[in-house]
Amino acid sequence: MVHDDKVRDAVLKNLNAVGKKAGLKPLEQLSSVVLTDEEWTPQNGLLTAAQKLHRKKIAQTYKQEIDVRRLIPPRVAGRGRAR
Repeated sequence: MVHDDKVRDAVLKNLNAVGKKAGLKPLEQLSSVVLTDEEWTPQNGLLTAAQKLHRKKIAQTYKQEIDVRRLIPPRVAGRGRAR
């Protein structure tokens, strides 16, 4: 399910709707999202022992997926041109 473009687009659309409702400007909105089925835990290094995100490790672990998503323009309905 996390590799389904329709699911990814629906998640992105919902996240941006919440952001818009909260007053985020278009520049502050998400242009893409990466979904994963891997649980983030201190054991796999994606969270600290205090349950905080280990951002560098997450970026390293999902670098390929992040890079691919940056190259694909968003397909969310109602959005203007790709950024």
